[in-house]
Amino acid sequence: MREAPWRLMEHNVQLVFLFTVVYWSANSIISQHILSGYVYVLTASKAPVGLVKGIQGLVQLLCALPAGYAADHTRRDRILILAGVVGVAASVLTALAFELGDVLIIYLAFGIWGAFTAFQSSAMEALFADSVPMGQRSAPFTLKYVMRNVALVLGPVTAILLLWKYGDAWTLAALRPVLIFGTSLTALSMVLLFQFDDDLAFENRQAPVRPVSACCGMLDAGHVPYLLFLSDFIVNNGMGLVTAFFPLFFLQEYNLSPVRVQTLFALQSLGVALLSFLAQMASSSTGRMPIVVITRVLGTLSLLLMAVSHDVTDQSVLFLAHGAFMQCTDPLRRSVLMDFVPKSHRARWASLAGLTAASWAGSAVLGGIIVDSYGYRLCFLVAALVYICGLALETILIPLTRHATESVEYLKLYTRPSFP
Repeated sequence: MREAPWRLMEHNVQLVFLFTVVYWSANSIISQHILSGYVYVLTASKAPVGLVKGIQGLVQLLCALPAGYAADHTRRDRILILAGVVGVAASVLTALAFELGDVLIIYLAFGIWGAFTAFQSSAMEALFADSVPMGQRSAPFTLKYVMRNVALVLGPVTAILLLWKYGDAWTLAALRPVLIFGTSLTALSMVLLFQFDDDLAFENRQAPVRPVSACCGMLDAGHVPYLLFLSDFIVNNGMGLVTAFFPLFFLQEYNLSPVRVQTLFALQSLGVALLSFLAQMASSSTGRMPIVVITRVLGTLSLLLMAVSHDVTDQSVLFLAHGAFMQCTDPLRRSVLMDFVPKSHRARWASLAGLTAASWAGSAVLGGIIVDSYGYRLCFLVAALVYICGLALETILIPLTRHATESVEYLKLYTRPSFP
């Protein structure tokens, strides 16, 4: 039997790309800055804004390991079907919560979204890695990430159009139709989760491929996934302290309207997409982890400058730089992770990556307390210090991953057909 060539647009890869665009367009409407404004107006307090994310993160944390274990021990497409059912239920409950303006139902709905994310993300990330051969993962992972960030632009643009129709103001009457539209689009995206097929994944049609190896003193390839997880966990906790409060920062400190805030977030997503492409191109000659460290350093400096700057234009530019630099190398990190873990453990490691997102949401609760007690700028400083701790671990990964190159020769060395 001849080796079946891998194609960028094979079945599961196509579905991942399509789901990424549709789901994240909807998610950017219902789970980010419009949600922060809605909850703040509804409750007249910043603490519930962090609590919504905290509940979502806690449930995701509790479900992450069981979800990853299940996706490694049964068909990943079955886990995605289960996630689709949970997603439809969460969409209906979320729409009801926004319509009634009941913060308790909002807490419940976003708790269910936490369970959905745990099952969907671990199974889909593992199946996507199964569908792409070793030695070629950074480019498809980057393309998926760019699509996600383009989708994160489509969401704010849609929200801007709806806000022009219903009113450019931080009121429940103006924000509610935008959020309900987002939940409808989210429910529609769940249809795609019923279409995946494990049997069509590239690696399920090939002989097993061993993960890359590396050696560096006391540390070796076996430590790479743990260091990646720990550093990402720390950095995401830092991001969680501040990210949910940027809309309120611009509202309260500079009195920006919802449309102007949406425009900033749309531009940030475009910046992330552009820098992701540039980072992936640069990584082919410098390696993936050096690019990760460089961009994280620039993102940390941007946040430190936000803590001392007061001009609205400077703050806007620094906000865009912080978000773009901190997030643009996520696909490079994920491609490294999938190269260093065996296929049978991928969903579990993907679920651990989901724990970093859960920690991001959980640290939003602490961020709300810091903002309420000491202000936004001290919260920015605390987050930057947390970033620096994560950067120290990412620096250790540079020599450990120097052999994880991506080339045609590498692919030929480690990939072979199932039969001669």
